[in-house]
Amino acid sequence: MLTAEEILSAKKCGDIFRRGSKEDITLEYRQLAKRFHPDLHKGSASYDVCVAVMAKLNEFRDCAFSMIERGLWEESNIIEIRDTHGKRYRGRYLKSVPFELGVSYIGANTVTYLFDPKYEQFFSNAVQQISGLRYADKEMEKEISRYMPHILYHFKTPEDKYCLIIKKPQDVFMLSDVQRVFGGKLPDRHVAWIISRLNNLCCYFSYHGIAHNGLTLNTCFISPSYHMILPLGGWWYATKIGERMIGTSKVVYDVMPVKVKSTKLSSITTDLEASKLIGRQLIDPGSVPKQILDYLNEGSSSKATAEFSKWNSTLDSAYGKRQFVEMKISESEIYQ
Repeated sequence: MLTAEEILSAKKCGDIFRRGSKEDITLEYRQLAKRFHPDLHKGSASYDVCVAVMAKLNEFRDCAFSMIERGLWEESNIIEIRDTHGKRYRGRYLKSVPFELGVSYIGANTVTYLFDPKYEQFFSNAVQQISGLRYADKEMEKEISRYMPHILYHFKTPEDKYCLIIKKPQDVFMLSDVQRVFGGKLPDRHVAWIISRLNNLCCYFSYHGIAHNGLTLNTCFISPSYHMILPLGGWWYATKIGERMIGTSKVVYDVMPVKVKSTKLSSITTDLEASKLIGRQLIDPGSVPKQILDYLNEGSSSKATAEFSKWNSTLDSAYGKRQFVEMKISESEIYQ
């Protein structure tokens, strides 16, 4: 049985009421109200505490009613979403992160993107772009598909939102979270392998004939153990190179080439510039070889393969012989 302290500390309506019908919620509400109404309470809680508890019960009862009507349900760190056929998708998340088109829920093995109703075009584009990924042969597929997003479910909700659930390896973390754990700046050797992987991705995008148009600290995830980078988000902006863009985030728009801004045609240079921006956001300018800093601050090539070659030359000049540098970071540090 819930205490006054537990009710007051609840963050989601599901922390107080069990999932059910409006009648079920009303019954639970009445039972709690009999215990905590200021005029009925016979326990140790003060009058003021009872007033606060009833205010919380009223707020969360109304919230529960609203969520039931919309086919949603939330408990602390648990989200339940219903599709238009009544099927429910329930999962535990480690953190929720707003993005420009809605909100994302990051779990141990999934990332769920919930798009607001007016962004159906972007949701549909993300599904199309991810589903349309192609590879030259089995060898390329085996190598590159490990980094690409894999859709588990995609559907429309009764309240006209759009849900995209992406598979995520357990040891993979959002790059902005890794940045935070390191205090805002990563050691330069770690930034170096991240830039290397981003350039690899851009080479694949170029081969596939698309520009991602959404590479940011929040759409890119990394595996510290395997030095992998996975662009799990941002696919809602991807379009074929040379075709008209449907949009991008402000952070990417700010570094887009002037020509792309004027023509609004997708270019791989946008992804190359976004990759360099990520490097600048992660690096400490005062503790990095000059060659690396110069590379990150200069303009990008118009071809991903040329940029990849330039980066390799930069690495050789800055560090000489390559070496694997272990990144020690745990899930508990990320989601503390």
